[in-house]
Amino acid sequence: MAKRKDVGTKFKILFVKHSLTRIFRNLLFITVIVWGIWWTAPYTPGFFSPPNDVYLLWAAILFMLLMVLALFLRNRGIIQAKPRFLLIRVPFFRLRIPYERVENVRMVLFKDLYNKKSMSWSQRRFLTYYLPRTVVRINLDKYPISPLLLRIFMPGYLLLPPGKGTGFVIYTKQYLELSTEIDSRLNAARVDPTGIQLRKKSSKKDEMSANGFFDLDG
Repeated sequence: MAKRKDVGTKFKILFVKHSLTRIFRNLLFITVIVWGIWWTAPYTPGFFSPPNDVYLLWAAILFMLLMVLALFLRNRGIIQAKPRFLLIRVPFFRLRIPYERVENVRMVLFKDLYNKKSMSWSQRRFLTYYLPRTVVRINLDKYPISPLLLRIFMPGYLLLPPGKGTGFVIYTKQYLELSTEIDSRLNAARVDPTGIQLRKKSSKKDEMSANGFFDLDG
C-alpha cells in the first residue's frame, strides 16, 4: 500500500474556539430569556400578547439555530502547514499563504504583542486571559490579500496588532509542534531540489533573537 502523502498536522486555533464558545453562551442566555417571555406572553398584557407572540416564537427559533451553528463551528478554526503553503481556516473563510511570503516563525508571549493599558474594554475582557500565554507569531513580508479584507473575514486578534509588523498570531496548545512544523516547511521551501539555498540566510540578529524561545513559559 502506498504511503499517505504528508499533508501536515491540523492544529486547532483556540482563539476561534474560545470566541465562538462565548458567542454560544450569550446566545444560550438570550434564547432562554426569549423562550421564557414567549411562555408567559399569553398571561401578560402588552405588545407580545397573542397573536403577536408568534414574533417571539420565531425569534427564539432563530436564536436556537444560531446557537447550534456557533456550537458546530467552534472547532472549525485550524492552521495547517501543507507542503506548498500555510493554510489558515476559520468559519466561512480559508487563506492560503505561500511560503515565499513567510519570513520566519517565532514563539512569543502574547503580552509582548498587546499593551493591556491601550486595549479597549471589550479587548481586555476577551484577551486578558491570553496575556501570559505563549503564542506562535508568523511574520510575513506581505499579506496574501488586502488586510482590510482579512479583518472582515477573520477575527482581528489573529492578525498582528498595528505597529507590530505584518503577520499572524496563533494560539494553540501544541505551539511548539506548530512552530517546528512551519519552520521545517519553510526551510524545505527555501531550498531547491539540488540543495541550493534560494532565499537569503537569516541575519545574525534573527539568529540571536531565536535563542531562548523554548523557555518562554519557564
